[in-house]
Amino acid sequence: YYKSEVEKEVYRHVNILIHNLMTINAHNMQEIFNFIPQDELAKNTKNVRKLIKDKIEKDSHKSSSVLLKLMKNNLATKTEFSVFNKLFEDNPILNKKEYKVFDVLLNVLYNFFPDIIDKKIDLEYLESNSKAYFDYEAIQVALFHILDNTMKYIKENTKLTIALQEKDQNIE
Repeated sequence: YYKSEVEKEVYRHVNILIHNLMTINAHNMQEIFNFIPQDELAKNTKNVRKLIKDKIEKDSHKSSSVLLKLMKNNLATKTEFSVFNKLFEDNPILNKKEYKVFDVLLNVLYNFFPDIIDKKIDLEYLESNSKAYFDYEAIQVALFHILDNTMKYIKENTKLTIALQEKDQNIE
């Protein structure tokens, strides 16, 4: 009985991972095919590189936006694998070091700049020199999910202020 329950739980987590990765992959495909329609690629199989090069040169702004969104989705994929691995390691190893929290935040935040631009968000972030001792990957995953949900639910044409504050030996 116990083995069956454990198997069900593992199966549930694997299904969540597969669903999330398929969703990210679908977003990547959508970004690419919105930029270069699939039928154009199919019609130009012999000159596909030239077709892509011409599209990039013709609309470098849109092509840079597509690349940034693909980069964000690659980070999302990395995040999914990281969380999955940590969940199933017997003794997950956390590599704790001291980091400047604001720098870690910016490393994740730049992935969301296309969303910020598309939604016309007035972004204000207040620099901070606060440092903390943590596992980079774990905090990166947490910040990614916080920012991803923020971008999903933030109203267009609004202001987003990000500020870090030290409070009782914590950073909020």
